[in-house]
Amino acid sequence: MRQLLALIALALPLTASAQSARHYHPRFTALSGSGNCPSVAPAHIGGTQGYADSMGSGKCFVSIDPTNTDHLIYKAYTFFDDGLMMVFSSYGDGEDSNPNLTSAREFWFFPRSNPLTLHMDKAAGTISVTMSDGGTVTIDPATANPRSLDRGAVTV
Repeated sequence: MRQLLALIALALPLTASAQSARHYHPRFTALSGSGNCPSVAPAHIGGTQGYADSMGSGKCFVSIDPTNTDHLIYKAYTFFDDGLMMVFSSYGDGEDSNPNLTSAREFWFFPRSNPLTLHMDKAAGTISVTMSDGGTVTIDPATANPRSLDRGAVTV
């Protein structure tokens, strides 16, 4: 029984998160973090704020957030240079102890060989993100939601 518990204890850190897997398997670190991330200061077009930067790990990201929310009901989108697109949803104002008021979804796009870029043109009123797989997501500046994806259809 002790041997079984010891094996479980060794396996848990490996499967608990991608961070743990990268710690124990250094080859995974090559999948993210180009170390040469473009930095775009927060800018607003319509009801959308967009910005780009890097994390302490060197991983690049682009954040798209709504600036106008009704009772904290909104979706925010973060794109990473390792192919991850994370959608954070808020379902309203409430107690922090209620887990039903927020959620997050992760989507992965492959291959990841292109630079992650944010395009914001205030004069034209356009926002788009070129993901690391080369696909472009066009953002609706009024709502901060994806309007189109050049490699398929987006429904929000």
